[in-house]
Amino acid sequence: MSVAGFLLSLAVIAAVSSTVTAVAGGVMLALVSRLRPSPARAADLALFVGLAPGMVAVVIAALVALPALFAATGVLPDHCLQHAHHGHLCPLHLATVPAWVAVVGSFVSLIAVGRFLVRAFDHREEQRLWRGLIAVGAAHVDRVVVVDGPPTLLHAGDDVIVASATLLCALDDTMRRAVLAHETAHLRRRDSRSLHALLFAEALSPPAYGAAVVRRFRQAAEEAADEAAAVVVGAVDVAAAIVAVARARQGSRFDHARPAIAGGDLERRVRRLLSIEPRERRAGAHVVVAAFVVFIVAALPLFADVHHVAESAFAPAAHTHVHR
Repeated sequence: MSVAGFLLSLAVIAAVSSTVTAVAGGVMLALVSRLRPSPARAADLALFVGLAPGMVAVVIAALVALPALFAATGVLPDHCLQHAHHGHLCPLHLATVPAWVAVVGSFVSLIAVGRFLVRAFDHREEQRLWRGLIAVGAAHVDRVVVVDGPPTLLHAGDDVIVASATLLCALDDTMRRAVLAHETAHLRRRDSRSLHALLFAEALSPPAYGAAVVRRFRQAAEEAADEAAAVVVGAVDVAAAIVAVARARQGSRFDHARPAIAGGDLERRVRRLLSIEPRERRAGAHVVVAAFVVFIVAALPLFADVHHVAESAFAPAAHTHVHR
């Protein structure tokens, strides 16, 4: 019971941390949106706030668990014996947990694990299909793999672009250049990897929040790729290519969890292309990684304090403990 109660308590703490971070992320998105950031910056922000709830939940849960785990392994003295004024979140001494902790912890754990497993299964199947397309396709210049099939296959992966020969033949030279410039921009930005990370992060985020952030990222990433393509061939030609590809894909049920020129709000993208003078902007995905590293480094010295605060607030009287 002690270990199970400890894990359920951590699950509740992680859920609370994720929810609070999601609320803060939603507020940040709303405020920054008023400043009308560039599509590349908007995509970076969506990536950051999409990953943040899961990252914060894991870090906070780890910070709460570290003192107890260190004590259990003999790395640190038994911290529980130093604090007799409240209950303890510790697998060594935690005997019972409140009923609401057991219920809520079990519920959020099952939901999170279930969503993560579903996403992992979908990702495995999508990867299998993607590798199959690359294997049967014909290599082309500029990391493009041309495959036989309906005019619905056009996606940027991690390292290559998969395009339908039927679709490419249906486009004129300018449209083909626009399409490939758009998808190449996705490759440079590593949008496929970012999107997959966000889809997995949904499992550790409030459901509605995670889905909304993924939609926002998709839209911003497509607009950023539109701008990059417009630098190469012009905004009007990119807009025409978007419409042509969308018509070819109309009614298609074939949809990878990957960026594609026909994704997002097409009308908004076309209107935006025709109303601005595009400038290619570099993405700043490295900012997301740097911010997370800074957060981890800054939080590590605080693990004992975080654990003590969680104990005091989370289990002031309901948890009982047994000294060894």
